[in-house]
Amino acid sequence: NVFTSLQGDFCAYKSTTGSAPAPTPAYTGTYEWYVDGSNSICKQDCVVGSVTPTSFPATSASCGGTIEADSVSLYTSVANCCSAQLAWLPSAGCEARSIAGENNPTDLFWASSDGCREDCTGGTNCESAPSSAKLYSDAEECCKKANNWLDLKWCETRAARDFSSTSTGTGQWFVDYEDGVCHKDCGDNLPECELATSGSLNFFSSASDCCKGSLGSVDQDACVQGSTQGLTISTVPTNKWYVASGGSGSDQPCKEDCETSGSAPSCGGIVAKNGIRLYDSASDCCKQAYSWVDSDLCEKQSENADQHTLKWYVDYGANVCKKDCAVVSTSPECGGYPEEQSTKMFTSASACCAAKLSWIPKETCETASTTGVDPTDSDSPGTGAWRKNDSWSYCVLDCKESGTIAAGDNILDVQPFVSSGVKYYGTAAADLASGGDYPPQCDGVTSDSS
Repeated sequence: NVFTSLQGDFCAYKSTTGSAPAPTPAYTGTYEWYVDGSNSICKQDCVVGSVTPTSFPATSASCGGTIEADSVSLYTSVANCCSAQLAWLPSAGCEARSIAGENNPTDLFWASSDGCREDCTGGTNCESAPSSAKLYSDAEECCKKANNWLDLKWCETRAARDFSSTSTGTGQWFVDYEDGVCHKDCGDNLPECELATSGSLNFFSSASDCCKGSLGSVDQDACVQGSTQGLTISTVPTNKWYVASGGSGSDQPCKEDCETSGSAPSCGGIVAKNGIRLYDSASDCCKQAYSWVDSDLCEKQSENADQHTLKWYVDYGANVCKKDCAVVSTSPECGGYPEEQSTKMFTSASACCAAKLSWIPKETCETASTTGVDPTDSDSPGTGAWRKNDSWSYCVLDCKESGTIAAGDNILDVQPFVSSGVKYYGTAAADLASGGDYPPQCDGVTSDSS
């Protein structure tokens, strides 16, 4: 009734010990709880560093000193103190920090801006929790409840108190679009390792799954190889084949995906794999990308420019067939590669002559082709078709001006008079026939090309 400004227990202590002989027993407090607003925690009414009934035999870090003034509210439990005086704080965090004591770690977890951290000291990854932070019992709970948009394994490993740049990480794989490969989330000194800096990435259980899921346009073998060996996609040779940049007409239609060197003439250099179609062999590349080119010619040019098919092709300018082989003085039949890749190729001079130079006698064509001696223009019966005369004043026939029409001459197939349905001066309304004379409209042969 008289000393209302004092805490009751403290008043009783002073009253009963005030006249007692020395040594006077110390006042130990009520062991109840009161708020420390400046640090946003609750403290226990007991001597700092003392042993409380609940901490016996260890000292209690929650003791904040004894309370003498009645103006300070005391609570029977830390939970009651937190809910009454620090209600804006997460209750679990308030209670844990209060029990741990001012500036002491709780060893609980809280959500930081980039994951979860442990409220601890002594570890390379410890970070003190703000007073307003909600605390969780372990990393898994923190990651699931506070950072559920992050990969769980990534979040848990980054929350470990000893996590560092040399830690093992999750062991999962993630994409690196700039290098065109995937990396393994690990800090080990291995070529495939690189710690992921974000948990919001898509993670995969293997390099193969990562390549398929994130780099579908990249050659998968090259992607896995580059990922597991720590290489960029542009430095991984697959030894597959791609269409040369020159395309049709290039000296090397298809090139091998490997480093260029004198000992490997098929190598065209390593190409960036993103969007580049690769073929398993030169044959596949030629068949699918150059279907209009003789497959043997395409393959030989792709594999080695010094190789030849040994096939034959027509040279209308010389009225012969030439062999695809290296041009040397001792091989007059050789003409090198044909000028056009689309040129029809034949297995023999005989087949070439029959298909492309049928107006030239067979023996003459074959002899000229194999010996290199060109036949004269008179050997050609012409195309038998209409053309302009030399002065461009009227039309004439492209055929010999005199002589007898031979079997197989082109004019017999063309039949320039009957097919038109018009009678021309000096001709009969009948088909031209083998053994007959060339008509007077023939003005000589000026073109041996089809």
